[in-house]
Amino acid sequence: MKVYILYQTDVWKTYGSRVCFGVYSSDKLAREYAAKEKLKKEIAALPEWLSSVPGLNLEAGVEHCETADDFIDALSVFAASISEKAGEISQFFEQKDWQKYTLKVHSLKSMSRVIGAEELGELSAELEIAGKSGDIKTIEEKTPQLLREYTSLRSALSRLLPEEASGAENTETLEMVTKEILDDAYTTIAELAAVYDTDSIRLVLDSLKKYRLSAEDSSKVNAISTAVSDADWEILRNVLENR
Repeated sequence: MKVYILYQTDVWKTYGSRVCFGVYSSDKLAREYAAKEKLKKEIAALPEWLSSVPGLNLEAGVEHCETADDFIDALSVFAASISEKAGEISQFFEQKDWQKYTLKVHSLKSMSRVIGAEELGELSAELEIAGKSGDIKTIEEKTPQLLREYTSLRSALSRLLPEEASGAENTETLEMVTKEILDDAYTTIAELAAVYDTDSIRLVLDSLKKYRLSAEDSSKVNAISTAVSDADWEILRNVLENR
């Protein structure tokens, strides 16, 4: 009977460095075990905070990208493009340009699956099918949800954005924001949004920078900031209504 022995060695493949991982009855089983062990090793190399990002399947993402470093690179590119891509989807949705809308959600479906954002990928796939079949009702019902989930990932992955990562380490010394201050800020932003006063909204957001926010509130504030930058009042209203 032929058996397959799985070893790991150092980079020079020296005999003395060999560690036996197991004996298998087929080459396929040995390779499957090796792939699983490699996947575990790559996932262990990821920053711990990534495990708390909603809707992100780290195992699927690393499996697609093959290494932890490549996965981080893919996430960084994905996060950096969210504002622009979400703005395009929102624009074509408002213009009822279903052909371009469908192309954009198709692209989002592919990108989402690569990084392991499976729920976002499935929702994008559903809306792609709706666009191709002319199912406008589904598009109108589910596009706001798609945009909420999509833009929330920018906030959740903000540590990977160069302009935000530099300030992330300096927040621990700040005073924790109170519920009263946050509620007052959200109320003021809602009033300013009603008259499309972006400059004043930015002033309110700037006033919150002197406080430390919880992960949930930080995500909401970042989502508000992104919506204001994109002048996407529908997303801004949705964030404020669901706070």
